[in-house]
Amino acid sequence: MLNNKDNIVEIDRYNRDIVANFLEKFIHQEIDNFELDDVIFEITSNDKLLNWAIQQIWSFYDDFSEHIASLSKEEYNYLYRLILLLKSNCTIKEYTKKGDIDLSIYPFNSKKEIFKIRRKIKYFKKLPYNHNKYDIEREATFFDYYHKFIYIAFLPIAIFFELLNIFFSLFKKNRIKIRCTK
Repeated sequence: MLNNKDNIVEIDRYNRDIVANFLEKFIHQEIDNFELDDVIFEITSNDKLLNWAIQQIWSFYDDFSEHIASLSKEEYNYLYRLILLLKSNCTIKEYTKKGDIDLSIYPFNSKKEIFKIRRKIKYFKKLPYNHNKYDIEREATFFDYYHKFIYIAFLPIAIFFELLNIFFSLFKKNRIKIRCTK
């Protein structure tokens, strides 16, 4: 645990290491998405950074069909930045920041911050991105066709209701309730 100005922040080193190791195995195609999912969603922790990282990882794989990682270079680099965070003793505080976010260094604020944390972790090694490894064509499954069918079948209904909503909003007048005090 770290004590930051009267705030006690829990760092779950054991579970951070588990998630970082399995994420690295997923990135290097040593395990599939179901194996990663089984591990990361069994973890319960009060570590805010760990929970945030798990939510971020979840968007990089499909829950319905089994597959290995197929990542762009940007996704590969982002997941390695998550591994760096997980292997560090950093904490996270979510806040709203005005201005654009630099996705090439997100969730960090600067490259200097990345290098500073990187120097503190002894055995961190990021392997170079190999685009040939991730150029995988997978066979379409029943669920791929099923989802496309559902989307195409119900798209006209969704458009109809959206147009209906727009039509009725043209005749709707804003109402204001005024309350006066004596």
